[in-house]
Amino acid sequence: MMRRLVLLFAVSAALAATGSAPALTFLSAWGSQGNAAGQFNEPSGVAVGPYEDVYVADTLNHRIQRFGPSGRYILTFPGGAGHTALLPYPAGIAVDAQDRVYLTDSINGRVLKLDNTGRVITIWGTRGTGPGQFESPRDVAIGPHGDVYVADTHNGRVQKFGPTGAYEATIGHDRNTYPASVAVGPEGDVYVLDKRDGLIRKYGPAGHLLRTWGGIGSAHGEFNNASDLTTDNLGAVYVADTFNNRIQKFTPDGQFLGAWGQRGAGHGQFSEPRGVASFRGHVFVADAHNYRIQRFAP
Repeated sequence: MMRRLVLLFAVSAALAATGSAPALTFLSAWGSQGNAAGQFNEPSGVAVGPYEDVYVADTLNHRIQRFGPSGRYILTFPGGAGHTALLPYPAGIAVDAQDRVYLTDSINGRVLKLDNTGRVITIWGTRGTGPGQFESPRDVAIGPHGDVYVADTHNGRVQKFGPTGAYEATIGHDRNTYPASVAVGPEGDVYVLDKRDGLIRKYGPAGHLLRTWGGIGSAHGEFNNASDLTTDNLGAVYVADTFNNRIQKFTPDGQFLGAWGQRGAGHGQFSEPRGVASFRGHVFVADAHNYRIQRFAP
């Protein structure tokens, strides 16, 4: 009993380490370093499907792993020989309402759409600067109506596509920015993480800039090499603040709500968190250098 109390105290301390912590509770963690099923080599992206399965971009193992909500291993894709060529370094990942998986291929400048077993449905994009072309796309997100948003990182823009890959629009085109991640809120607002300046830009559904917040640093609302952001069903924004080893939470308009995490290997601690996802109030974090996924609940 005493050991359990000590553990709970330690987890609570880790969650509150950065102050003003949201009411989140550590639920579970899974994974270790390696290339066997259920192991990871620098997991950099995480997404949750409509049936609560968890998809992990196992970046340096060149694969996607699929788990049940508590970490039960289900399958790996792509399987078989030659999978490195199909998924050289997967990182950006999203899942739509039909449990279809979208991945960005930053090496080859394309987006892959797969079913939940890894079978390819369609691939679009080539390297370049025109509409529907990409230079090192780093992230992908799905809007409330099934549209696909791609962080076209080295072209300094986000591109919007229909579910089958038809080009629709460009958002926030500025070659002086570095859009490393994109998320879409429940009302269709688009959030773009500019890794170079440590800024988050919020755009309306039509692509007009509404608000900007952030900056480089370690204070509340500042970021140090942040890698990913996501929104929950109420519109709150979560940011994987990688070099600060924490997750920060904001209102849809950028008001700081809280943060949790510090550098370490314990529950609620992180070593370069690079991916974050939310599903029905639960938050999943790709804890890259601890080679695991952590799950938290309100």
